[in-house]
Amino acid sequence: MELRRTAVVKLSVPNDRRDDLKETMDTFRNAAQRFADRGWEGNNDGYVITSRSQLQPYLYDDIRDETGL
Repeated sequence: MELRRTAVVKLSVPNDRRDDLKETMDTFRNAAQRFADRGWEGNNDGYVITSRSQLQPYLYDDIRDETGL
């Protein structure tokens, strides 16, 4: 059984870098939404794709090229 722990931390972001952090968060959120949308489109058999490893071949390269994530 895998044990996961979550640590809540507060980031100390200088005022002049806050816009950079927001842009990164928005970019990540949009990329995650594209993966979710593609998963709901399903595979060739009509099943929803819930596995990250199965979704990766469909979107990873495009998102990486577009966003640099």
